[in-house]
Amino acid sequence: MQLPSFYSFGDLVCGIAGIAGKSDPACVERMCDALFHRGPDDQGIFSEKEVTLGMRRLAVIDCQGGRQP
Repeated sequence: MQLPSFYSFGDLVCGIAGIAGKSDPACVERMCDALFHRGPDDQGIFSEKEVTLGMRRLAVIDCQGGRQP
């Protein structure tokens, strides 16, 4: 696999955000929106009780089947 020339090694990261305590899923969604440049290929939000986690995915490996839970 060859990456486009505009990528450097430091650019190949995804994004993760979260709140523990009095969690607010809408706030974590906005945080993930701000991380769009870190992972434009997918996003996910998980919320349970007092924890909300979000992620942005940059597909560099297993582009079709590598979706996060």
